[in-house]
Amino acid sequence: MYEGEVDLGYGNRLELDELEIDKQKWMEPVTEEEDVARQEDETFEGRRFDFEGKERYGSDGEGKYDPVLYHHGEEPGKPGYTVQELLVLSDSNNAGQRQLAIRTLGNIIANDADVSGLWIRHRQVHVRFAVSVSHANINVRHAAIASLEQLLVRFPGFSKDLADIPEFLISLENVVKQEMV
Repeated sequence: MYEGEVDLGYGNRLELDELEIDKQKWMEPVTEEEDVARQEDETFEGRRFDFEGKERYGSDGEGKYDPVLYHHGEEPGKPGYTVQELLVLSDSNNAGQRQLAIRTLGNIIANDADVSGLWIRHRQVHVRFAVSVSHANINVRHAAIASLEQLLVRFPGFSKDLADIPEFLISLENVVKQEMV
């Protein structure tokens, strides 16, 4: 037998095309070299932030007590939110959660020196902001616009990326029309 040929038993064989072979390879276990954490992800590992984007609980285990920042996330005993928790909340159907997450991510971009353009692209943070500009809830829209402003002040090069998102341009046009009324 050769790669792409599967023995079905009883003398029956199935030949797989290249796409099916790739699908089979994709389902194999991940190798150690593929399972390496990305540098930009390690930057935020274990760090927790308040709503202003300031670090509250670092990877060193030292935290500043703030009863407002306790939550029901993965580590409810630690105040603040991890970037991963905020990314999940930024996709929430609950407008309050989404607004809070988007605003906090924008504040982290504005305040944290470890944020990089590579990290923003990898996590599609700019796309999350752009999509949220068209959200039905006005608070989510305002948070998205404020966060986009913080992003563009720090990383002006993202204006080209945003211009390539048609939904964003349509949303922006609609927001401008609403503000003019």
